[in-house]
Amino acid sequence: MWFPQRADLRVGLCPDRLVTADSVDASRDPLVDLRALAKSTRVTLILSNHFVRYTVLPWSPALKSAHEWLALAKHSFSSTYGSVATRWRVMVSPNRTGAARVATAVDEELVQCIRAIPNVVSVRPYLMAAFNARRHALKNASAWFVIQEAGRLTVCLIAKGAWRAIRLRRAESEWQPTLADLLQRETLAGADRGAERVFLCCEDEPPRAAGRYLLEDVTLPRGIDPALRQRVMTLH
Repeated sequence: MWFPQRADLRVGLCPDRLVTADSVDASRDPLVDLRALAKSTRVTLILSNHFVRYTVLPWSPALKSAHEWLALAKHSFSSTYGSVATRWRVMVSPNRTGAARVATAVDEELVQCIRAIPNVVSVRPYLMAAFNARRHALKNASAWFVIQEAGRLTVCLIAKGAWRAIRLRRAESEWQPTLADLLQRETLAGADRGAERVFLCCEDEPPRAAGRYLLEDVTLPRGIDPALRQRVMTLH
């Protein structure tokens, strides 16, 4: 996302904890702990979806440049969130001609705090890191892609491998029994009625069933210790 360079360690930044491949450490101030950790190693930072807003920009042949796509993204965020969006750093992912693009927004103050940590050499939104790591499973799929982390569900609709919608929803501690109802509400709100496959990337144990939806847990490769679910942010 920003200033990508090769790093020695992946770290997940959440509102109340830091996540590494070896541990999940609760913290009152994760940025302070990140600064201490980065003193001795170069870090790729994965930003929790708590810190990121997303929007899908449908393809438009009228948009000829990256600047025009960025202007559309800023307008979209402002229309949805109001004046608070003027304080956000907005970026638009590149994509092939004819395909929708994903725009991300992060509070500018947080961006500057991260930039001030010398050894943070790359920053990636969790959704994009998780999707890119599972692109092979989602290729040409028409399905939901759901990322669960503590307190947050990121619900994405993909149609034939292309982005259609991204929604951020609060996740209760017992989110599994309500997943089918959530997806049905998203469908009724205008999403693709034909999408019944659901790819899950979750820190908690996934539900065994979700109504009419067909679930596939893509959190970890087969044979990997299930205890690593809690650290999945850093395993991409």
